[in-house]
Order: sequence, then structure tokens, then C-alpha cells
Amino acid sequence: MVRFTSTAQRPAWLRLLFGFGPILVFGGALFLMDGTWQVGRDYVQRTKWPAVRARVEDCSIYDTWDYAGTPSTKTALSKRSYVRCRLRYQVGDSEQDGIAQAGDAITTYGMHRLFFAKLTTAKMHQWIAGHHPGSLLLVHYDPSDPNNLSLAGQDTDLKGATPSQRLWFGGFACAGGLLIIAIAKQQRE
Repeated sequence: MVRFTSTAQRPAWLRLLFGFGPILVFGGALFLMDGTWQVGRDYVQRTKWPAVRARVEDCSIYDTWDYAGTPSTKTALSKRSYVRCRLRYQVGDSEQDGIAQAGDAITTYGMHRLFFAKLTTAKMHQWIAGHHPGSLLLVHYDPSDPNNLSLAGQDTDLKGATPSQRLWFGGFACAGGLLIIAIAKQQRE
């Protein structure tokens, strides 16, 4: 095995690879935290929040825009598109109207899509067609705030990456980063 006694002796590609290890660990840790948070949130919503059948009033693709610049020179930077549904449901003796976001958002910057390439507007339209006005949808509501709704798994077709996929990706990224760091440490000794 070749050992390098100083950083200057290491080839540039090897120094770059060793610098990549901590970045992989950090990125993997972010995915692990996000996946863990989502798994916990989904668990609470599915098991602790009451479930009711809601009547779909309307589902449509909702767009929001991010802008930059002054009011006179405002420029659109990116667009987020997601499915939003208006629902009517019964909580105790009172009828509630609520709005729920279904699945993940598609973010576009200019003409370029960011993230979740498997989620498309065609899939969004297909999901909306299956949840037409008057159809029923199982939702969970927060007992402390009945207007806070969760579709809790009814929208998996509109997910770019599931919490378990985020956990797997985070675990593999952390493991790869730690392996690179271990190799780098061994090369220093």
C-alpha cells in the first residue's frame, strides 16, 4: 500500500476524494434527520389523530412563485406546483371545511425542474382525476386543531421520495462518507 507523508505528496484527486467524505456524512445526516422526522410525523398522524371520511369539494394543481428584485424590477425565480384539495368532513357535531396538500411539490427554476424527477404534472392530473368532486377520501385531523389535516398515506403516488427512501439514502451516504474518512485517516498514519 502506498503511504503519503504529507498532503502535498497526495495526488489532487485523492485530496478531493478525502474532502468529499465529510460532505457525504453531512448530507447523509441531513437525509437521516429528514427521514426520521417524516417517519415520526406520519406515525403520529396515522395512530394518534382521528380518521374521518372527507368529501372532496375540489382538487387542483396550485402554483406559488418565488420572486427576486425590487417591486419595479421583480423577476420570477422559481415555481412550486403541488396538489391542493378542499375537503368537507364531520368532527363531532360540526361540519368542517379544510384544505390539504397532497404529496410533494414540483419545483422548477426557469425551464429546469429541481428534485423528484419521477413526480410529474401528468401524475398530479391523474391523481386529481381519481379524486373528483364528491368522492370520499380518508383523512386524519389534529384533535387540537381540526383544520389541520393529513392525508396520511392516501397521496403516496404524489411522493418524490418516501421517508424510508430518505432514510436508506442517508444511511448509505453516511456509511460511504465514513468509509472515505477512515481511508483518509489510514493514509495519514
